[in-house]
Amino acid sequence: MSTADRTDSFVCVNPQCTAAGRAINRTSCASCGRPAQTAGATIRSAPAARPPQPARPSRVEKGMEIGSRVFFGGFWALVAVVATVAALASFGSNPGAGMVGLVIAVLAGLYARYIFRGGRWRIMFW
Repeated sequence: MSTADRTDSFVCVNPQCTAAGRAINRTSCASCGRPAQTAGATIRSAPAARPPQPARPSRVEKGMEIGSRVFFGGFWALVAVVATVAALASFGSNPGAGMVGLVIAVLAGLYARYIFRGGRWRIMFW
């Protein structure tokens, strides 16, 4: 009698099978149909499932995002420039108003930078 004919000579190594690790007397498992290995074989772990990948934006969505950055960021950059010029012009007559104008210019410039770098919150006033 050969080792292939003996019972307990094969083991199902499919981890999802109900007969995993049990001795079987065939070269393939009756439960899952996969080939069995010799009795000294170890059960292989299932391959790790890949996490779902986020959907990639289309070219149109990318273009709209870039256009939105340019439009809103450009607007706030323009506000920063105008506020800077107005603040510098008003320093001679009213230093307090000049300082307020510089604060507005700095905040508008920082917000424009935030938008240009991909910031999500976008506001505009008219």
